[in-house]
Amino acid sequence: MSLFFVGKVEAGQTVGNLLAIASGVFFALAVVLLRREAKSGSGDALPSTALGNLIAAALTLPWALKAVPEVLTARGAGVLLYLGIVQLGLGYFLFVRGVRRVPAAEASLISMLEPVLNPLWVLIGFGERPGRWALAGGAIVIAAVVVRTLAPQPQRASTTSV
Repeated sequence: MSLFFVGKVEAGQTVGNLLAIASGVFFALAVVLLRREAKSGSGDALPSTALGNLIAAALTLPWALKAVPEVLTARGAGVLLYLGIVQLGLGYFLFVRGVRRVPAAEASLISMLEPVLNPLWVLIGFGERPGRWALAGGAIVIAAVVVRTLAPQPQRASTTSV
């Protein structure tokens, strides 16, 4: 993923770059904690995920309310509902369900496909071509997912006694 930023990191973008790094660190932490919670007693991380999203919504509400008069049209409200329900809601639901079945590293690696494929969607939608380093980084992530998916996984020792 760091190859996406080769040649693009500028001093005037320090705050954004630091926020991007923090976002990555917190997402990794979220994956590890969701996996741990899914493997623990309750086995359901959906309540924690919902609570986390409610906290995030509450923390960002002042900025959202400030932007509402400028951007909220009927079309904008439809897009907002779609993004909230389908992209975030359904995405989190499926991610939380899947994270109990795959190792945390694999869940994190698979979830990296979304930002890797974003330049492709931008190319298709707007004609903006990604740089060579971004293409190289994307190829590495996709190759890692493919290798991880197709490579035979070693059998883990069973923790149950016979």
